Amino acid sequence: MTQNFTPILGGIYLTKWDERPFRILAFDDYEIFYDCYWQAINKWSFGNLKGKGSYYRMTPQKFLDGATLLREQPMTENEFQVFRPDLPFRLCRNKHLSWTQQVFPDIEIYLERVTGNNEMSGEVVLPVPEITLRPFGSKGGAGKATVITAKNGNGFSCMELLWNAHNIQTTYLKGTQEGGVGIYRLGHEKKMPAYYIGGYYDNGGFIPKEE
Repeated sequence: MTQNFTPILGGIYLTKWDERPFRILAFDDYEIFYDCYWQAINKWSFGNLKGKGSYYRMTPQKFLDGATLLREQPMTENEFQVFRPDLPFRLCRNKHLSWTQQVFPDIEIYLERVTGNNEMSGEVVLPVPEITLRPFGSKGGAGKATVITAKNGNGFSCMELLWNAHNIQTTYLKGTQEGGVGIYRLGHEKKMPAYYIGGYYDNGGFIPKEE
């Protein structure tokens, strides 16, 4: 067993935070998504790829502090297609926009509302045909996830993601939700990537606050 200070995709680690092994599912500069092994039942939390999972997460600095790499367990093709470690963790963050109760039945109408924001280009930022998108509840917590499908059948632009998110979120709002907008990786559901609707900063507080 050796210490390793660079995250390894699929690597199984023993951290100083828990006696259970953790397996890295995805990582970037701000977060590590990981699975957890439950010895009593001989299972990983997200071992059933047909189920759904909201990934455990920790900053790389905290995860790797004193961690020991037990072994490498590269992802199978099926695991990669479900966990999708190649996809972005956070998308379309904009501090100048807000979620409101107004429904926009047409994407062009929504585009008129947000004209002038650079994030509204048609460039594909999430190259998958479908995702689940989960709103936040009016009294905290989360609402029911909705499956959304890219209009071009291949991937989503920020314009399309925010338009879908806005219309999904309206049901759970009473007025305008200040604090900007953003889309964040949650995990997987129905064998597709799962994201949640949030503000300019993520719910877990992993994004450093600007002065």
